[in-house]
Amino acid sequence: MLLACATAGVAEAGSLDLGAAVQLALANNRDWQLTQTEVSLAEQRREYDDKNLPIVSGSGVALDYAAGDWRSPTVQFQGRMDLSDHSRLELTVPLRVVDGSVQVRPGISYTHDLFVPKQVERPVQPSSTAESILFSEQQQLILDVGRAYFQVLKAGHAHVIKEQELHLAELQAQRVRELERPDVEALRADQAVDDARAALQEAVEAEQTAQRQLLSLLDVDTWNQDPEQSVVFAAMERELSYWQDVGIPAHPQVLEGQYRLALAEANLADFAADHGYDVALSSSYQERTTAGQTDYELRAAITVRRTFYPVDPLRSSELELAVAKAQLGLENAWVRAERDIETAYRQVRVIEARIETLDQRLTDARHSLLQEELRYQAGLSTQLEVLQLQYLVNELAYDLLHAQYDHKMAVAQLHVASSLAIPW
Repeated sequence: MLLACATAGVAEAGSLDLGAAVQLALANNRDWQLTQTEVSLAEQRREYDDKNLPIVSGSGVALDYAAGDWRSPTVQFQGRMDLSDHSRLELTVPLRVVDGSVQVRPGISYTHDLFVPKQVERPVQPSSTAESILFSEQQQLILDVGRAYFQVLKAGHAHVIKEQELHLAELQAQRVRELERPDVEALRADQAVDDARAALQEAVEAEQTAQRQLLSLLDVDTWNQDPEQSVVFAAMERELSYWQDVGIPAHPQVLEGQYRLALAEANLADFAADHGYDVALSSSYQERTTAGQTDYELRAAITVRRTFYPVDPLRSSELELAVAKAQLGLENAWVRAERDIETAYRQVRVIEARIETLDQRLTDARHSLLQEELRYQAGLSTQLEVLQLQYLVNELAYDLLHAQYDHKMAVAQLHVASSLAIPW
């Protein structure tokens, strides 16, 4: 059951527990690394855009021919900077060559909105924050590693079980031949051996596939370590109410519903605060130099703008409807989150009951095996019958381990449903 694939570095021999596998995936997995880089760049982009840097551009015409005449080349530089949400500064510097002299007409203008409706603060969408994206992607990677890790163990156990079944089938066929049973029984016994051999080959291929999947998630080519067979099992102590109290308010669907409601309420508040007109103060200064003579121009103006037609009589009703729909969506999201957490919780409890049943069955099987070994020592049983019970005990032990693996995954799913970090 060694994990082995292509040709890169080989890790130290030993056992690989689940926590180490998760840490290895977080350190190596390229999808996770690309996600981190993408989120980091998005954060840097937002920070850069928030700096409100000035914008400077330039344009010019070198050759301009119209109406049978070559016109003079012109160059113009422009700049703009938003000083705040309601004020901006603009600069223009046009240059033109006329009859061998350069005409310069620099101008600067300042505009400030005097009377604007009070801006309602917009909520931030929770699913778009860096912390939310990274947490969600990390949780998914951890779950994928856990599934692949336990699948390797289960596939290895299935491999062992198929080897035992092949051994039993070969013993059965040998016994049929020794007892000189009818040819039909011999043919059936040989067919059972062939079927067991084919099942073993399928189990080997399934184990190799599971190993490749885990190696892909860990992003390593070779790993000479066996996954740790045993897990620490403990029945869950916390009741459903704890998981719901913690998980529902932090559930992604609930947070999204709260965001949509806050956004709808902000849109309605914006509409209620809109007075229908805007007032702006603007001032400008321009300088013109021609043939060594400079002229100046200074202007100031107050601009009033109002829309008289059309007036939308349905906008208020539409925004109120959007708020009502957002409230209903939030209530539905709360119910879904409650149901998701309860479903995950019930699954944990179902697996715990299965573990208890399997543990009792394994205890009974071991007792039966002990009794059969005593009967064999007394000459009252055969080696084949002892082996059949021994293999049954082994299979039940594997079933118990698999149930414990499933329990660990179910607890992880419960943490995800409750928006809590997986404790691996």
